[in-house]
Amino acid sequence: MAQQHNELRRSAEIGAAVKRIVGETDSESTVERFGETLTPILDIWRLPEWARHRQEIRWASQPTSIGPVAAQFSFVQLFNPAASGRLVVVERVIANRITAGAINGALTVTVRGASLIGLGVPTDTRWDESLLQREPGSFSSGTVAAFGGDIQIATDGGFGAGASKEMLIPTPIILAPFTGFVVSNNTINEAIQVQLIGYSRALRPDELT
Repeated sequence: MAQQHNELRRSAEIGAAVKRIVGETDSESTVERFGETLTPILDIWRLPEWARHRQEIRWASQPTSIGPVAAQFSFVQLFNPAASGRLVVVERVIANRITAGAINGALTVTVRGASLIGLGVPTDTRWDESLLQREPGSFSSGTVAAFGGDIQIATDGGFGAGASKEMLIPTPIILAPFTGFVVSNNTINEAIQVQLIGYSRALRPDELT
């Protein structure tokens, strides 16, 4: 119990969330009072519906299709703007290509493609209007002949012709400000459809090194 109490003390937002959830109105009460109640259900903090209490905005991009262009690769990119003050996490990628083949994923620091304003839609409908207007990341799409200095970190060669499936990525992708994740067709002159799913939250003090 002591270890759990110490962990809870490190996070002011979790302490405040506990009081809201159990209906505690005593401003002098501390987290230790709720330890016995929380012990059997501590994993409740990781449930998707509790993301709001962790100040995380869960989002999904709308499925986006990019047509073929001769000698170029079709792509969809999510970029965390330099001044966002947030971390953006990509948890899942769902994609579709015309022929059977591979789809690639790469880290980038290059802003590219046509901007897709409002593509990231909060999937927790409890956020109020002001929070719904907060863009978790900058989405774009287009075609390109080469990806320059991008660092490829994923290739999934298991896509069937015209069949959507979840892309295999090695781990959730955590984007600091001024970094991005680009998903592209491995074949030139071919359309691709991509949907990204994840969440974002505000950076905490001293979190970037």
